[in-house]
Amino acid sequence: MTAIRTNKAPIIDGKIIDECWSKCTPSHLIYQFEPYTGKAATENTEVKIAYDDEALYVLAICYDKHLDSVQHILTTRGNVFKQTENFYIFLDTYHDGQNANGFGVSIDNVQDDFKATSGGANIDGTWDAVWESKTSLGDNLWIAEFKIPYSAIRFPKAEKQDWTLDFAREIRRKKEVTSWCPTPPTTEAFVPRMNPLLGIENINPPARISISPYASSYYLAQGNIHNSAIKGGADIKYGISESFTLDMTLIPDFGQVASDQLVKNLSPYEIQYEERRPFFLEGADLFSKNNIFYSRRIGQTSDYFYQHFDNSLAIQKEPQQSKLINAFKLSGKTDNNISVGVLNALTNNMYVIAIDSNHAEQKLLYEPLTNYNITVLEKTLKNNAHIGFINTNVTRTSKGDDANVTGVDAKFFNKKNSWTLASYSNRSSSYNTAYAHAKSYTGYNAGIGIGKITGMWQCSYNAEFYDDKYNPNELGYLSKNNFISQNFALKQIITKPFWKILKMTNMIYTERENNYASGKFSNQVFMIKTNMDWKNYLTLVSHIATKPMIQHDFYDARTPGYFVNIPAVTQARTYFSSDYRKTIAIDGSVNYLVFNDHNRNQFAFEFIPRIRPNKKLLIIYNYENRYHQNEKGFVTKDDGKIIFGLRNVREIGNSLNINYVVNNRASAKLIARHYWSSGRYSTYYQLEKSGDLTSIPTNYDANFNFDAWSFDLIYTWQFAPGSLLTLAWKNVVNAEPETTNTTYLQNIQATFNQPLSNSVSVKMLYYLDAGKWINKFKKTG
Repeated sequence: MTAIRTNKAPIIDGKIIDECWSKCTPSHLIYQFEPYTGKAATENTEVKIAYDDEALYVLAICYDKHLDSVQHILTTRGNVFKQTENFYIFLDTYHDGQNANGFGVSIDNVQDDFKATSGGANIDGTWDAVWESKTSLGDNLWIAEFKIPYSAIRFPKAEKQDWTLDFAREIRRKKEVTSWCPTPPTTEAFVPRMNPLLGIENINPPARISISPYASSYYLAQGNIHNSAIKGGADIKYGISESFTLDMTLIPDFGQVASDQLVKNLSPYEIQYEERRPFFLEGADLFSKNNIFYSRRIGQTSDYFYQHFDNSLAIQKEPQQSKLINAFKLSGKTDNNISVGVLNALTNNMYVIAIDSNHAEQKLLYEPLTNYNITVLEKTLKNNAHIGFINTNVTRTSKGDDANVTGVDAKFFNKKNSWTLASYSNRSSSYNTAYAHAKSYTGYNAGIGIGKITGMWQCSYNAEFYDDKYNPNELGYLSKNNFISQNFALKQIITKPFWKILKMTNMIYTERENNYASGKFSNQVFMIKTNMDWKNYLTLVSHIATKPMIQHDFYDARTPGYFVNIPAVTQARTYFSSDYRKTIAIDGSVNYLVFNDHNRNQFAFEFIPRIRPNKKLLIIYNYENRYHQNEKGFVTKDDGKIIFGLRNVREIGNSLNINYVVNNRASAKLIARHYWSSGRYSTYYQLEKSGDLTSIPTNYDANFNFDAWSFDLIYTWQFAPGSLLTLAWKNVVNAEPETTNTTYLQNIQATFNQPLSNSVSVKMLYYLDAGKWINKFKKTG
């Protein structure tokens, strides 16, 4: 495809009357990507491209013989695809076959943008650029017009640009996706298959610098305590060169993000919560190598305080997170195809007030000033292969834990990109500086995998080990170590529709795990899974899995060298999702596990109705119910003994999500959730070295009730490009009421007798494109 240079930029109004469009030769989207791969598109789509010294301009004319059948749905920005009629453009401005920027709009001009990495296998939808678009409706067609400023993308400084691109259009009512480049749906690597964009010459990468100052105001109330605060800071984006960008956030404020969905955790594994802070969400894929970076660690309190705590003191209130002073991200690519990423964050000292035996207040250091750093290097090779390096480091100024993790990885493909070979290795070091002579611990982790990644039949084999000292959790997330595992998967991917089924994936999977330190068998899994998309827009996913032998659980005992015997278990699970085009749609799942143990089982179901009464309003209700009958789980350690208990556990969750989209720039959402977990114990056991449980007489009372309530009401208005006004109200309580009530309604009443925490905030962030003014100044001399 060839782009034409224009001396008169088109007006972005969703019309085709501009002079430049009459001079462009259109390209046509003729290939069906889905559902009938390779067949001709059922509707014609024309695309034209022009450019000048400031931006790239795209015009898409989407013909539709039944335009009156198109469903108009307003969604929030970045939540477009698979919801309505859309058009997308993808740009690989370095022609490396690895990375691309995506820009798209719905028929109602809701914008979407993202970054594709690893050839398209990874999509980062958190990336937000500042660009313009407009759509309009005509006779049997709709039009999308784009202006993508060069400040929104990166490209090399060269007389002639060597770019590749692709386009995609989704016709939702037909479940049809058409594209310009023919790409098999059985492969994730669409970027290497994109076609050249010719004709772009004599453009210069602009000065890229934007400043987004913010101001926010808070009012907080908890019981009889009332506080208010005013905060201010800024986000800065600076293009160091045409290839490198520096993102900075100074005194950031993330008080408007939705609350975490807390649960009662009875397992030995830490719960991994979703990252919601925009600065750490955007571009996170760059730092996700080797699974050693978990951004929620930044600002999370450590065990520092309790390593030095005097038990005679009474704590008034513990901080929930550290104060983030600043953070920056540096990212880009060198001339010899080495991608570079650096993220650094600094949190301030945190203090807690405690009362001593004389009722005097003491100000104690709760969390020391801490620096978090992650550095990534990745060299692109032939056939989209790469080798990479990653390092994470945590340094605390006082006698807390310091840590360092270093990893390398490599991934190779054959010429057809049909087979891949990948491997990685990590080394972790932690230093406990609370002691006079710092104690250090070093551990290792490595893995290797090979697989066929295209075609109807695909397969993979992976093996990895984690030694008993490997621990990346100062800045990463690892639920468990001390094991060796290997797995094999065989997939059948059917993309050609048949009978009433649109597409289907079948898989056979097996995995075996052994304890690393002792070499003892841990567990073996066999699973059969099928995923079907039906022509009536129903999605059905089912699997049957079994662990046919007695398992040795080395983790629930919370004690090295011990394990507990778990009987054989079989699981059946089904998930379904109905047609989202309809006013009422329903998602749901049923999960059942039965153990080879007397009356021991787990049953769970989830029911999620979705109601869309009009194009602006979406209501989603989620009901979850889980019941664990005669489960044997860890209780405590007592005088060298490991105590387990026979328990029945009930979990009930109710949540209501209401999303109202005023227009393509303003929306409001309400998220209300109540979670209850109740456990009742009947018998207690002592864990033996053999892994068996011996019943013991005891006066233990491990019964519990746990409640979590959160209410988030958030309104967002993009009042100018890149500029946001956010209003948020949060109402939260997490409690374990001292009550013997066992009914759900009684427990809810007890929960709301606890002090509720209320927070009301207003935040305004304004986007200033300083680079635009710098470029104008350069032109005028």
